[in-house]
Amino acid sequence: MVKLAFALAAFLVFLTGSAEAGALRDPTAPLFGAVKSAAQNSDKGSLRLQAVMRGYGRDRAVINGQTCYVGRKCLGYVLISLTKSSAIMVAPQGDERIVLSLYTSGKRETKNEDK
Repeated sequence: MVKLAFALAAFLVFLTGSAEAGALRDPTAPLFGAVKSAAQNSDKGSLRLQAVMRGYGRDRAVINGQTCYVGRKCLGYVLISLTKSSAIMVAPQGDERIVLSLYTSGKRETKNEDK
């Protein structure tokens, strides 16, 4: 009798699993409700410095969940400078400069055309 119950339970698990075989679910995701990632939560125009890693000639920062290297284009800007707690990015045209800090929100600066 126990073997029959076990076989029936295994068969039901097999049927349930095969019905969802096309879409695998993330086992770490919450069962109910939706949770947005940091990249989805942030507005497209707001950049958030999350980490600074320096050393071994590969200075880099994590901004909005993406690893950005000094001197390279990242998220539409070029990362030009890093300190242990801040990053400076400029727009490719050079008309906008963003100073990001680990502890405060970013500050945007634009060139004044009247100067």
